[in-house]
Amino acid sequence: MPKITVIIPAYNVEDYIHKSLDSIVNQTFDDYEVLVVNDGSADRTAEIIDEYAAKYPFIQAIHQTNAGQSAARNKAIRLSKADYIALLDSDDWVEPNFLEALYAKAIETNADLTFCGYNMIEANTGNVIPCTFPLKGYPESFLFKDYPNALIDNVSIAWNKLYKKEMFFKHDIFFAEGKKYEDLLSGTLMVLNANIIAQVSLPLYNYLIHREGATTRLYDFNKFSNIVEHLDFLEKYVQKNNASLTAIFNTFKKQYIYFFLPEYCIRTEDTSERKKQIDLYSKTYGAVQKFNEIANFETIHFRFSKYTKKIQFLLKIFYKNKKLFNRILSIINKTKSIFIGKDGKWKI
Repeated sequence: MPKITVIIPAYNVEDYIHKSLDSIVNQTFDDYEVLVVNDGSADRTAEIIDEYAAKYPFIQAIHQTNAGQSAARNKAIRLSKADYIALLDSDDWVEPNFLEALYAKAIETNADLTFCGYNMIEANTGNVIPCTFPLKGYPESFLFKDYPNALIDNVSIAWNKLYKKEMFFKHDIFFAEGKKYEDLLSGTLMVLNANIIAQVSLPLYNYLIHREGATTRLYDFNKFSNIVEHLDFLEKYVQKNNASLTAIFNTFKKQYIYFFLPEYCIRTEDTSERKKQIDLYSKTYGAVQKFNEIANFETIHFRFSKYTKKIQFLLKIFYKNKKLFNRILSIINKTKSIFIGKDGKWKI
């Protein structure tokens, strides 16, 4: 039986999956299986996966009609033969010691979740944005009950982690099918239910950002509403299962109410989609707190230091006058080339 199952959902990634698969077949660790799920791709993705499966006996190609990334991951989790699971996106790649380092730390600490550092790679420029420690200021292994603030500082992403497989089944934590931003839901539930969490400071995962055609680049109302749904579910889950974490969860939730959801509106180019998002935001969260409270929140939580003065300016308008905010964004998007470069960065 293999020690680790690597799961790779793939959809229309013929230009990227070679690099992803090459990185996983060239690991220093040698006791693992790879389940690649072709999710109804219309390009050469399925053919490429079959080629690798024919060449490498530890790779299994699984083909299904298009059902989404969550369904692909869930199918592979249920087919896994190993005690540990790693998730890799098909346009990303990992360092040669990715599996070896994570497995060693997981075994050493008996961790339910083991994180590693990662690099964000800009697709257009190749610029590297390092993130060495997923959880800054935390020891390399800790009990969640002793560090509950990990709920706030955890990056709810699926791919830079090694999971004990039993976590999925014991706590019924699978990826929400038919929903977007499913990592927010499953990733947060994993942290809430973990006993021991460990991390490796090396940046062993390479996450490609700003890729054309990537689902994370498409901003629409459905995805926005899924985030709101996930937050509502998690709030009820905490109240039911661990009410002592309510205050910490409220701070966790503010990250999304204060920053992520408004930023999502900023990045939505379609005016009608953005208006629906703003209407749902106003209906769900009512009058947003004063901006000075939000600014104070930013100084406490390091993650929000990434927001530029331009984004902060737009956030202030968002909180004060949402109709004006929508009009300003409409103008910016119509004259996008003046304000924003091809790399997605503000020119001014």
